[in-house]
Amino acid sequence: MSHVPAEPILTSRRPATPDPERGWVTCAFCGGTGIDPFGIMSELSTCSRCMGHGIVYVRPPHLRCAYCRGTGRHKTYACPVCKGAGVVTRPPGTLLTCPDCRGRGYEAESGMPCRTCKGIGVVTSGRNGRFRKAVHLVPATGSETR
Repeated sequence: MSHVPAEPILTSRRPATPDPERGWVTCAFCGGTGIDPFGIMSELSTCSRCMGHGIVYVRPPHLRCAYCRGTGRHKTYACPVCKGAGVVTRPPGTLLTCPDCRGRGYEAESGMPCRTCKGIGVVTSGRNGRFRKAVHLVPATGSETR
């Protein structure tokens, strides 16, 4: 019978302290304590984002999450944009403030993450200097007039 490690291999490479240059940042959801910040199950419940380690991995380089303003929280849940890390991976290229949410990361009407920037508050500049925006096409049903 072989010995099976209790933790995944990734956690065995986890540094003891944050190392942002390598992608390891302090868990914003629990503030690095490793304990659930809301204590819903128990005052000693493990943080669901960092699994009690106090640090999480986010591929560098980083930007502060616009949706939660770097707190890692949305109400009593982990932020839906950064998943509780407080930072997101910086998109490549020249960044512009999102014209739809004006950098807030959320839609003013619904409070949901902005569909244009996906909640990060910035968009990348295209070749002609205009921002790239995802366009969602709906297939024609044939009943439309031209």
